[in-house]
Amino acid sequence: MGSIKFGETKEFSFEFTNTGKEEFVVENITGSCSCTEIVDFKKRVKAGEKGYVKVKFYSEKAKVQDAYPSGIEIFANTPDPLTLQPFTIDVKP
Repeated sequence: MGSIKFGETKEFSFEFTNTGKEEFVVENITGSCSCTEIVDFKKRVKAGEKGYVKVKFYSEKAKVQDAYPSGIEIFANTPDPLTLQPFTIDVKP
């Protein structure tokens, strides 16, 4: 996810394609810690279409000054939650 200075906030977006045959319906998305906020996401993605999840990472909430792994968990109309983890932010002092 790149590097940011400690104390900065970085927003980024994950894009995905629904490769299934049914509509993908997102019920909820959670960050793995208080430093990872879900800003926005596409709630319904038809088969073959693209969706997205926008995330904001607050380095000061991570309370570390090094590479920091974080992730998100997607609760949808799938048998199990989908986990996108880890993504790493390289926090520089």
